[in-house]
Amino acid sequence: KEQETVKLEVEVSADTSGVQWHKNGEVIAEGETDAYKFEKVGRKHSLIIQKATVHDEGEYVATIGDQECSCEVAVVELSPEFTKKITDQKVTCSESASFEIEISKGDAKTRWFKNNNEIELSERIQLIIDGKKQRLEIRNVELEDAGEYSCSIGMIT
Repeated sequence: KEQETVKLEVEVSADTSGVQWHKNGEVIAEGETDAYKFEKVGRKHSLIIQKATVHDEGEYVATIGDQECSCEVAVVELSPEFTKKITDQKVTCSESASFEIEISKGDAKTRWFKNNNEIELSERIQLIIDGKKQRLEIRNVELEDAGEYSCSIGMIT
């Protein structure tokens, strides 16, 4: 699953042997990135993937000399969730109202509602997306804009 630790482990015949790790044919250099951690305990060599993401999927190969051992890593993607929810707003007519949320995945599709009816965006009602943050802005608020606003990601509101 995403955000979990993945540990790949091989055991070699001599504890002085150096194991080289590869991902999809490319060498994984120690210290190249914080995403990987290397461990050696006796004859056991491990490649640890911290906080796995779908970008870590692929074929991993451990080589020593002309011998190799491989495995396929698949990462189950977590559903997006809200990391910041909408807060109530009190505004007077002709002012602007702004409802902001933050989600765990910037590419998640959201839907915005007023009194359980999906909002149609317009020149006056706009959705501003900045990475994982989204902001519904209502300009020139009118009396009929009063109501309960909500946002959903899939089945989550």
